[in-house]
Amino acid sequence: MLNELIVLKKLWVHFPQNRKKEFFFLFLLMILGSISEFFSIGLIVPLLTAITNPNLVFDNIYIIPFIRFLDITSNEQLIIFMIFTFILFAVFSGTVRILLIYQISNFSYLSGADLSVKIYSNIIHQDFENIQEYPSNDLISLLTNKCRLVISSVIYPFVNIIASSLIGIFIICLLIIVEPMISLLLLSSFVFLYLIIIKVSRINLISNSEIISKNHSKLIQIIQNSFGGIRDIIMHSSQNFLINEYKKLDYELQRAEAKNLFTGQSPKYFLESLSIVIFSLVIYFLSINGNQINNYIPTIAIIAFSAQRLLPLIQQIYYGVSSVRGVNESLSDVINSLNLKVKTKTSYNKSLVFKKSIILKNISFKYKGSEIEVLKNINIQIEKGDFVGIIGESGSGKSTLLDIFMGFLTPSSGNVYIDNKILNVETSKKWHCNFSHVPQNTFLIDDSIINNIIFFNKDHRIDDELIKRSIDLACLSKLVDKLPNKILSRTGELGSKLSGGERQRINIARAIYNNSKIFIFDEATSSLDSRTENQIMKNLYDLKKEKTIIMVSHKINTLKNCNKIYRLKDGKLNYLGGFKSAQKKIND
Repeated sequence: MLNELIVLKKLWVHFPQNRKKEFFFLFLLMILGSISEFFSIGLIVPLLTAITNPNLVFDNIYIIPFIRFLDITSNEQLIIFMIFTFILFAVFSGTVRILLIYQISNFSYLSGADLSVKIYSNIIHQDFENIQEYPSNDLISLLTNKCRLVISSVIYPFVNIIASSLIGIFIICLLIIVEPMISLLLLSSFVFLYLIIIKVSRINLISNSEIISKNHSKLIQIIQNSFGGIRDIIMHSSQNFLINEYKKLDYELQRAEAKNLFTGQSPKYFLESLSIVIFSLVIYFLSINGNQINNYIPTIAIIAFSAQRLLPLIQQIYYGVSSVRGVNESLSDVINSLNLKVKTKTSYNKSLVFKKSIILKNISFKYKGSEIEVLKNINIQIEKGDFVGIIGESGSGKSTLLDIFMGFLTPSSGNVYIDNKILNVETSKKWHCNFSHVPQNTFLIDDSIINNIIFFNKDHRIDDELIKRSIDLACLSKLVDKLPNKILSRTGELGSKLSGGERQRINIARAIYNNSKIFIFDEATSSLDSRTENQIMKNLYDLKKEKTIIMVSHKINTLKNCNKIYRLKDGKLNYLGGFKSAQKKIND
């Protein structure tokens, strides 16, 4: 249990301040609930005594002042008063418990949302290179499944442990006041048995937590692969193989969760039965020893009633401990993600000013954990207003060079200079604002064409004139005009309702709409027919006076409007001159 408390303390550190204040008021409500429970159970003794032996109540020095104040003179009046008081406290106690359940649920799930948002924020604010290291299925599992598990199996149960412990302490105090020996004997028996169960189940719960964490990620990976490669799956009739893989992982996952559920809930029924047996034996021994059983009815009743309230509380405490252990691996992943260091979360609206030139000097690069240099001693100078072409085969490092140029990757050696100022980690965040980037692998959201063009800039006022211009320059007008809902027509998930060329043109329109100073086109016209590609190239060339454009392609004809062309081969960049000179050198 100590290990769980240490882990929970690490989680608590990440709770926002307003949620910590909310917990303080929740704790006060727990104390109020505990006090109300104490009195609602405690009133059973005077109530039953008033029914079975009213003289004892009339003679009680603590109750006499109330009896005189209320002018109670008969047994009937006494019983009515005691019943009314008991009902009043029972209703009040029940109301407080309902309110407590609501507040605990609200606190737990909103706290979970706080942590989930923080994890998402931490990840999305990571450097580009760090984000690339996270498999997407692990991220989806973390933000959807593991955060949910931490809410339902850690935060909610643990807050319930605190509430149950407080109420339990008040009930135990009441039992000790009424009948210390029997109460301590019953309580120690229950606690001892639960401690044995916790000890025995620990290894299985930790093992199951590893299965749950691992299989959640693998299932998401299978789902992603299935729908991402559905054409190949259908062509090769691979459905049964994937179904068997999915079935194996899901059954293993569900078995682990079922075992955790059984481990968490089964002790309750065993101990309920045991408590009935013990309670029956106590009544039996009291009766055979010649004791007046009527004298013990109030005591027996309060012990029975307290046990009926106490057993579920002990069960909740045990279930909370087993729940935390059952998702221990997922909890560790969540805490590790909450601890991710974020250099800055500042949003730079002001871009790093680019007035004259961009120089890449002696740039070399290799990815983390690799000794292979993808880029070797790259040198290139781009003037403002240039239309630069870079040609190279697939895998030659063209996209890596662009990521360095845009400030997403830090070179292993060498520097990038913006108007003779070195681009570093801090200035790169301002430098990003200068770019509109169109990659070969287009990304569209399942939304309208217009929302895909403005993309995640919905907070800004839509420039209708710039939208129209972007659509025209990207040769999208004919497509938009023939659709029933025009620019409000939906593209489908990842642009599934559009062809590859249409998706690329929407990405080009997005780049133009962003109206950045520098355009990067990374194989951005690979899915276009020659006529459309030529028209878009002409339109982009007309923007040359306004923008600096870098065009990457493996086809020399795509670069015919470029005033400078470079070839990237074996990690080295060579200047080929203008289009005619480059064409001749490549063909030779």
